Amino acid sequence: MKYLNASYTKNGMINCTIDHPEFGEIEITLSADDPDTEQMFHEAVSTSKIEEYVEKIEDLILEKNNNLIIEINSYKELLSATDYKELPSYMDSKTSEENEENTANRISWREKVRELEKLLLE
Repeated sequence: MKYLNASYTKNGMINCTIDHPEFGEIEITLSADDPDTEQMFHEAVSTSKIEEYVEKIEDLILEKNNNLIIEINSYKELLSATDYKELPSYMDSKTSEENEENTANRISWREKVRELEKLLLE
């Protein structure tokens, strides 16, 4: 079988087009871990020129943005989980030092969220 336009994926599989005798050209992903394509994977490796994986800029941007969103959400969760610390009944029960520390933490978390959201928009 002929393996056309073969290239490795990020996780070591092979994207290619096979020239099927009955159905013509079929795009397929071959994996050494998939019983259905394992034999074709090894055949492609031994008989075809396979291009190395080149990371696409879109993938890098997507990964960066996903990581930023995770970080933003973690700070938002901290802020949400500490909303009660701004209630007068809570603040009256704490020392001024504890209230100042809580306020400083919340301000720094808000600033971090704003900073990360700006990065996300770039």
